[in-house]
Amino acid sequence: MKFLILLLVSLTASASNWMPLSKIQSQSLQAYQLEEDCTKLGEQCLDVGDEPEIVKEGFTSLQDNYSKSEVESCLDEADCQSKHEAKICTDSGETSIKNLELLEVYCSKFLSKSLVKDNSGWSGFKAGKATEAQLEAGISLATNLRKCGERVMALMLVRNQPKGLTTTQVKQLVSAYASIKGLLESGSLASAKEEIQAVTADGVLVTNADKTALSAEIDKCLGM
Repeated sequence: MKFLILLLVSLTASASNWMPLSKIQSQSLQAYQLEEDCTKLGEQCLDVGDEPEIVKEGFTSLQDNYSKSEVESCLDEADCQSKHEAKICTDSGETSIKNLELLEVYCSKFLSKSLVKDNSGWSGFKAGKATEAQLEAGISLATNLRKCGERVMALMLVRNQPKGLTTTQVKQLVSAYASIKGLLESGSLASAKEEIQAVTADGVLVTNADKTALSAEIDKCLGM
């Protein structure tokens, strides 16, 4: 079983995704798991690896590959030019190439294209996306906690309505719950629950049932 798990992990880590050249050039996300399915399109196909998104996001490029044979060294530019003009390549399709930087003359022809990945740029891009996703998740959580705090405050109002409190008692109640209201509005639900539990239940303005109901509502929000 352990071997099977390791094998599955290995296969997943080295997954292939084959793309035809035209899809790579257009930064497509369309890929094929099997090379034979890709080549049915009549194009050269390249393995872009287990993250085809790297193509879509523009962190790949295509590189031309050429053959190099029948190499002759040159003494200087004039010698290279002479050998270049006299060079007759034996392989069909090859042409003479003069390289003054290397002081070489050789035969060459186009072979294929290969994929070049900007792994550093891709890693930075993914890290940025992960940070952005983490920030969005945090904002979403904070928004939900604030909404839940509003719900707890609404429950507080609903429970106070049947009590028939006087205006003076309402002011006293508002004063007693002022800090709790602020915590609920900011989404600090755990702290709000601590404050609610610390409130003295006088049986009129605040009852033990009030404290239990409000605490339970906060627990729902916190997934308790």
